[in-house]
Parts: sequence; C-alpha cells; structure tokens
Amino acid sequence: MKEINILIVEDESIVAMEIENYIIKLGYTVVDICSNADDAFHIIETHQVDIILMDICIKGTLDGIETAEIVKKKYPKIEIIFLTAHLDDYNVDRAIEINPTAYLSKPFNREELRVFLKISIRKLEHEDMQENINSNHIILDYEFSYDISTSTLYCCF
Repeated sequence: MKEINILIVEDESIVAMEIENYIIKLGYTVVDICSNADDAFHIIETHQVDIILMDICIKGTLDGIETAEIVKKKYPKIEIIFLTAHLDDYNVDRAIEINPTAYLSKPFNREELRVFLKISIRKLEHEDMQENINSNHIILDYEFSYDISTSTLYCCF
C-alpha cells in the first residue's frame, strides 16, 4: 500500500495538533496543517494530498465546504472528511453535494475517524485500480475482473 498523505484544515490549533497526533499514531503522514482555503490550495498544489480532514468554520473568505468544493472540482481523487461542530441542515446539505467520505461532529469519536480513514483509503485504492486496468478488462466487482482479450478471470487485482 502506498503512503497516505493527509492535510488537516482546522483553525483551532489545539484541535489540529490533537488530530495530527492521532493520525500519526495510526501510521499515516500529515502533510501539513492549515487554517484557511488559500493555504490549503497552496499545499495541495505543492504536495501529494490523498485525504483532507476539513473543518467547516475556517479562517478567510471561504468556509470549509466552499474550499472542499473547489478542491474536488480540481482534484476529484482527493477524499474529504468533514470534522465540524455544525450539524445544521444547511451545512449538512451543502456538504452532501460534494460527496464527502464522512461528516463527523466535534468532538469527534477517534474510532469513527479511524474507520472513515480506512473507507477513504479503500476508495482511493479502488480508483487507482480502475485506472490501472486496461480497456480489455471488464470489472465484475471489487475483487474480480475479466480480460476479454485473453479470456482470463482475475481475482484480487
């Protein structure tokens, strides 16, 4: 499995450090921590980022949902997990539109975050797998594909 790089976008430094420590204990790499959209865009442009842990209420002119929407348009493979205290329908409905992996309320449950990180990684692996399969392959499910040109069934590709 490739190294998973995570960006934390959180404007409360103590919360950001807590998240960073937990992510590192899980064995993932924290690329950086930032508190606003402009810094997040710069980090994404200059580093490999696989997953963003995004607060909704961040510094600057764009909130976390607007930031995530721009990121997903430019970098559709980056997975987004929202960590927020905003559970109102307005923000939840806006977030759903960008199809995040999760929308977790603060204070967040560490085990739930761990599970949603694993789900994000699985989604990333599945996308990579789809790209690596040539046009002669028919994807049957997450485990099986069939190569039309060689009449071969593949498992666990």
